Amino acid sequence: MPRLCVFVCVLMLLVSVQSKHFVKFSYEEVEDGEGKDSAPMMELMKPLNVLPFQQERRLTYSSWNNCGKPSKIINLTKLAVIPDPVKVGAIAHVTVQGTMDQTVSRPIEVDVTAKYKVRFVWVPMPCVHGYGSCVFKDICPKLPSGTCPIKKGKININKSFIVPKIPSGHYRLTATLKSKGTWLACFQVNVAVSN
Repeated sequence: MPRLCVFVCVLMLLVSVQSKHFVKFSYEEVEDGEGKDSAPMMELMKPLNVLPFQQERRLTYSSWNNCGKPSKIINLTKLAVIPDPVKVGAIAHVTVQGTMDQTVSRPIEVDVTAKYKVRFVWVPMPCVHGYGSCVFKDICPKLPSGTCPIKKGKININKSFIVPKIPSGHYRLTATLKSKGTWLACFQVNVAVSN
């Protein structure tokens, strides 16, 4: 019985968590000392389906810019997300346009820095399973066959993707690209996820 009380106290603490925190937990159905199952506990957990991080959220694309050194080999002129805003878990369409000033061969290194805004401070996010602040030593194997080397000329990319389920808040993604030690470009994108 004391374990059940501790579990209920922890559960109530989780319910009081604010919307900007993402909480994951699991439980195991076990019998208490009196031979009863956990069905009453499931009734206690029903209110959890209305936690703020489970409500319908939308991703709003707010801005992008070229960043870093002025002498870039890759120059973007357009980055658009349609629809804007898009529901989290739904399909978004991205259009990227620009120019390549020279042909770029393998390896093409991409260094992504992802940050989450907490009050007035941008906090770096770790790299977890290829998401967050990650370094990809050669992006070519992840691109469609025949993409690398990337040839000089116009860039026109149209891609669709499913918006990942992430907590509400403001995010900033910065990507720098290099090839064989040569700095290619830097891009920064700001997005917001809200209820």
